Amino acid sequence: MDKFVKNIKYLNSGRVKVYIEGSNIPIISSSPIITKYNIHKDNKVQDSDFELFLKDSNLFYAMDYCMRILSRFSYSISQIKKKLKRKGFEGSVIKEVIGRLEELQILNDEEKILSEIKRMNNKNFSYLRIKNELYKKDYDKELISKYLIYDNAIEKRKAEKLFKKKLSILKDKNKAVCYLLRTGFGSNIIYDFTKSDENLEEFKFDECN
Repeated sequence: MDKFVKNIKYLNSGRVKVYIEGSNIPIISSSPIITKYNIHKDNKVQDSDFELFLKDSNLFYAMDYCMRILSRFSYSISQIKKKLKRKGFEGSVIKEVIGRLEELQILNDEEKILSEIKRMNNKNFSYLRIKNELYKKDYDKELISKYLIYDNAIEKRKAEKLFKKKLSILKDKNKAVCYLLRTGFGSNIIYDFTKSDENLEEFKFDECN
């Protein structure tokens, strides 16, 4: 059955809303697409052409949506897939959009994982906290295991730096130690650089619980 175009609205964002008779929900499209399929207000579109128009419009809308959210925040491939699914896009559309984003290097989980690890290491996050943060972003666990390597010396160095920073703020060594424990540093790591401190010699780690 042919579709009747009852209205078209051009938005400043570059999007175009196309209203089809019988539905109050607009099809989000673009000027090039409606030109390609000769979409005009108060005209009919053959069913075969409409299906192609709808497919291209859905791809445009999904891609446009991804570009907008990725310009504001970094997301993993898995997160983008879930967002597209919640928006109601079909699996074939999601697959094609993800493929395009990967080709454009806009989505690259390996690079993003490495970048996130570097950023969090610079902030002296513990290995456990970095791991948890990457899991929250739904990155592939195999990729996380591949690039996030535990190093005892690095963990100790980060703990020492963070301890000094928190001590200058909290003015209490025991509270600073508790902070390190809560943020994922192991008691053995903390003990290594605090054991020579007389004020912490009798400190009981379970007091932080």
